[in-house]
Amino acid sequence: MIKEPTFESISQISRKLLGIPRVIVSGGEPTLRKDLVQILDQLRPDHEIVAMSSNATMIGPELAAELSSRLSYIDVTVDGTREVHNKIRGQYDLVLAGIRNLIEAGVELSLVTVMFDSNAACVLDVCRVADELGAKKLKVLTPIRKGRGADVVERGLSSEEF
Repeated sequence: MIKEPTFESISQISRKLLGIPRVIVSGGEPTLRKDLVQILDQLRPDHEIVAMSSNATMIGPELAAELSSRLSYIDVTVDGTREVHNKIRGQYDLVLAGIRNLIEAGVELSLVTVMFDSNAACVLDVCRVADELGAKKLKVLTPIRKGRGADVVERGLSSEEF
């Protein structure tokens, strides 16, 4: 829960990442940054792969077009059917609209689903959505113990259940 870094501090970090082949821009939500395109422009020339994690809710056609030439792929989280996703994260329809804008702009899609006790039964639904959207990857993850995720880790599956 650190403060949002300035563009200058991100530039310093970026210079320290030279030689790292893959960089994933994440957050919080990267699309909330007004300087997102400038950050990606700074990263793109120095890295083989520049990706981003997003909930996609704020990705309209214009931003999707901007991202298409700057990202190797984007990770977007879908945690189940509309009903289940909305109980976990909300805004399912906005997520799907953002994904469709990304696909239309030619951004390679990678779906992510975080396994909780409340959505484990939906994993095949997420597989179907990934297939229907033409996702190149589907990542199935456990909750991450940081930021807001620290409050939901106990709702995750045990190793055996996972």
